Amino acid sequence: MNDPAFIEASIALASRTSRSKQSIAAAYRLVTCKDIDQKKLTILTQFYQKALVNFKKNPEKISHLLKTKPSAETAALAVVCNAILNLDEVVTKQ
Repeated sequence: MNDPAFIEASIALASRTSRSKQSIAAAYRLVTCKDIDQKKLTILTQFYQKALVNFKKNPEKISHLLKTKPSAETAALAVVCNAILNLDEVVTKQ
């Protein structure tokens, strides 16, 4: 979901968890209230690495996403957080 509210939530989640050594796992835990399994962590980590490379190659894209404290790492984590917010576990109520 690319709704501005989801983008802002993704950025806030990335900012909140970026201080953690296990940022992706921490973000997943905050959103779903459960630990991430290794398969999902591997996929999201690979996604983070690809986004990080993209933001480092195209630093102008960072300022389009982040207005304050722009960094490639935070921008990449925000993209991953947006993916987490769009997971079935988050969107679907059971």
